[in-house]
Amino acid sequence: MNVLHINTYDRAGGAEQFAYDLTHFTSLNNHLGVKRKQTNSSKTFVVPRNKRSYLQEYTDKAFYKLFKRTLLADIGVLRPFHGTEAHLLNSSFYQEADVVNFHNLHFDYFDLKALLTIAKQKPFVWSLHDLWSVTGGETYTFENENFKKGLPDTPYNKLHPLLHPLIDRRAACMAAKKAIYQQLSHNLVIVVPCKWLGQNIREAAIVPKEARIVQIQYGINTELVSNENRRTWPLPRVLFINTSNPFKGARLVKQILGRLEGKFELHVVGDPLPEFPDAVHLPRIQNDRTALNQLYNSIDVMIFPSEAENSPLTTMEAMTAGVLVVASSAGGIPEQVGEAGLIFEKSNAEGLLKVLNQVLAMPLADIRAHGQAAQIRAEKKFSLNRLNQDYTNLYQNLLSERTKGMIDMSLNMF
Repeated sequence: MNVLHINTYDRAGGAEQFAYDLTHFTSLNNHLGVKRKQTNSSKTFVVPRNKRSYLQEYTDKAFYKLFKRTLLADIGVLRPFHGTEAHLLNSSFYQEADVVNFHNLHFDYFDLKALLTIAKQKPFVWSLHDLWSVTGGETYTFENENFKKGLPDTPYNKLHPLLHPLIDRRAACMAAKKAIYQQLSHNLVIVVPCKWLGQNIREAAIVPKEARIVQIQYGINTELVSNENRRTWPLPRVLFINTSNPFKGARLVKQILGRLEGKFELHVVGDPLPEFPDAVHLPRIQNDRTALNQLYNSIDVMIFPSEAENSPLTTMEAMTAGVLVVASSAGGIPEQVGEAGLIFEKSNAEGLLKVLNQVLAMPLADIRAHGQAAQIRAEKKFSLNRLNQDYTNLYQNLLSERTKGMIDMSLNMF
């Protein structure tokens, strides 16, 4: 079976890592088309675009650098602009594909109306990694649920990827998405990794009831991430990733560091942390799974205070490496962690403080036992073999539908 995956990059954040793994660690004949190629993989190629697409991209970057605003929301949502049909659909990768699997389509490189043409020619699935598909352009709307009412306005249009556009076209973008989804009807097959995202997509005002939503949990390659069982240091090591990204909740950790009880070592990746001068500062790790695995195996506890999430790979990888995860209740995190970790209410610094002090009051052996329980849960629930088989089964079902001319509504899980 030939499968064509489409994503923004082949290496960057969690969505990119997922698409890369799904392309490279399966027995299917996969290729990955991207806006910009970051690796030397022979399975990855750049999706050609019109010159005006590049002009918009670089103009917006320059404009944002000068004024902290962009000019427009992605024009490709509203009308054909990037040349997707002219370039992608005429490529050999597309023509030879039996199934197309889309991932992130929201970084100014894909004409959304091309989905209508593709749906007539091939079965496709859309693996979602955030809420962009059902909003005016935000990837997350935090506590705001206007998208469930069909309303485009939220306070978060200054965040990535919108970055405060000079011309606010969120209402037009939502209307354009709704029109496309209505025309796709049963051909719109959405894959989500967690119940949280599936329920939000189903409740979105612009998603037709005929659209099918399937849950397939992410998977972890245990040949790259595993518990090396070498934790022998005398004090619990607690990891915190310090970043200015407003989604990630670093502010909560900074608020409570001075009130943590018990003896422990704080390990910090990212920006310097003057609030805790005794911390062990570690360099950022960019797209190096070996180095990430070494990092996870050098700690006992990871703080993950994110305020907006889907189903993060970071928590899954840490659990697979035997780390006790202390995480917020954002998105699908509680579904991942289960009883193998500890959850606090997102955006609640006092709740985080209470849970962390609870952990630091445990004997070190108990902390590590929790980490081993997390490893067992991760290996059972987040198997890469299971992930690949679930996607293969879905692809085969959609191909069978084309042959028989029948729609299988049993695929719908939400």
